[in-house]
This record gives sequence, structure tokens and C-alpha cells, in this order.
Amino acid sequence: MSPGELRDQYGVSRETVRKSLALLVNEGLVVSARPQGHFVRRRRPMVFRP
Repeated sequence: MSPGELRDQYGVSRETVRKSLALLVNEGLVVSARPQGHFVRRRRPMVFRP
């Protein structure tokens, strides 16, 4: 889904979408690949070691 589609679907501004995507990239949940767009990263299994 493009940022424009996100903006229209959720009724938010372009700036809100841009900042939200930047936050997700900083958290490591989303990868930004220009010019293709943004993609959700695969989850790595968590290993618990006491």
C-alpha cells in the first residue's frame, strides 16, 4: 500500500504517514527500499536464555 493510499484510507495527513513510516523504520519493523517502497521485516524467532 502506498503512502497516498494509507493517507486516504486512514484520513491522516501526508506528514503523519511519513513520520509514522520513519518511526517504524527506526524501530526495525519496516524496511525502506527506494523506489519500491516500504516493506515489513520478517520476524526473527526470539530465543530465551536464562
